[in-house]
Amino acid sequence: MRDNDPDAWGDAVLVDRAIRTGFRGIRGEVFLHRSAVPLDQADLSNASDRGQLDLWPNECEGMCGV
Repeated sequence: MRDNDPDAWGDAVLVDRAIRTGFRGIRGEVFLHRSAVPLDQADLSNASDRGQLDLWPNECEGMCGV
């Protein structure tokens, strides 16, 4: 979403900010991302982005030939 739909990303960031302290009965801050940081500061990279090699990119998932 961040890379392909900037308008939707902006909306998601706004929602993340809006829910920060907006839930009754929940102590502390609420975040959309599991790293518990604001969405626009969250590390959204994956293992491939960080240089991890994919040794079997086309390997079947155990259903080959079915």
